[in-house]
Amino acid sequence: MLTPAAPPRVWVLLGKGTGGNGQMKSLVDALQWPYETKELIYNRLSDCPNLLLGATAISVDRRRSSVLEPPWPDLVIAGSRRSAPVARWIKKQCRDRVRLVHLMNTQAPLEHFDLIISTPQYRLPLRPNVLHNTAPLNRIDPARLSAAGAQWEARLTSLPRPYTALLVGG
Repeated sequence: MLTPAAPPRVWVLLGKGTGGNGQMKSLVDALQWPYETKELIYNRLSDCPNLLLGATAISVDRRRSSVLEPPWPDLVIAGSRRSAPVARWIKKQCRDRVRLVHLMNTQAPLEHFDLIISTPQYRLPLRPNVLHNTAPLNRIDPARLSAAGAQWEARLTSLPRPYTALLVGG
């Protein structure tokens, strides 16, 4: 009798960007696998170009960040220029037994990643490992949407319908 394989061990490398973190959480939630978030706080070396940094965690403030140690993941989801060297470093620690999925722009050689999910503003070339999406992977949280609707309801009820809105921002 076949038994289902255990889900992969997944790490999500969270940084300071709310938009990037939201996209990564949207992706990992859609996978419906258990996952672990790794909060990364960066030091001044994170300002160095990724081509110069290579595969390293030297730009991470190890005292203030989540621990990056075994057991290593099977899948790493990263989503910022700063996390690309760290994701590549994790892959190096695992002797290439981890898959790297990167959202947005790696600002590093694309062949180091198994999948890059990008949007038009990054102008990445057509490659087998690059998925070009029209828009970011952000999901709408029904509870937040309902709370925001309730907050605006009193201000909008007296206005004539249909409503016309201009939404600006991320």
